Amino acid sequence: RLEKARKATELEKEIGQMVIDGQLRVEAERIALMKQGKEKRLAESKADYDAQKRETDKWYADIVSKRKEQGKTPTEEDTQLYGERSANDEAAWKQRDAGIEREYTKENQARMKEVTDMFLSDEMKKLEAVRKRYEEEKKWAEDQLKGGSMSQEQHDAFMDQAGRLKKQEEYKALLRSEERRG
Repeated sequence: RLEKARKATELEKEIGQMVIDGQLRVEAERIALMKQGKEKRLAESKADYDAQKRETDKWYADIVSKRKEQGKTPTEEDTQLYGERSANDEAAWKQRDAGIEREYTKENQARMKEVTDMFLSDEMKKLEAVRKRYEEEKKWAEDQLKGGSMSQEQHDAFMDQAGRLKKQEEYKALLRSEERRG
């Protein structure tokens, strides 16, 4: 009996690990797909920043050119305004990128929760129903044995059969989860 209980516990751990491994694979695949979209958006954001930076640099170069034509150098106000515009351009870029990162992180978390809930709810509900039924049958058999309605031999035969059926269902669930991963 202890050996059977140990094997059942090992099987439960193995199934649990397979579920976790499946979740990790789904997450890795999802991230790989999302990364392409995110990388594209980040690249577009960088391109927008570069275009804005070029405009700001051109604006300042025009000021420098006009001042030079007048025989002057850019004023401190010109230089300060250029620095502020450059800093604002960079801050807007970083804020835009942070928003993209947050959006993809939020989407990834929502999708992982959805997939995990769906997967766990289907497979784990089935496994939990099998375990619950097994425990009910085990309790019934114990009660029958204690009440004298069942001999030890009948009890053992019943529990062996119930254990085999439980394992069969667990293996079926395992196979279903592997097929979904496959």
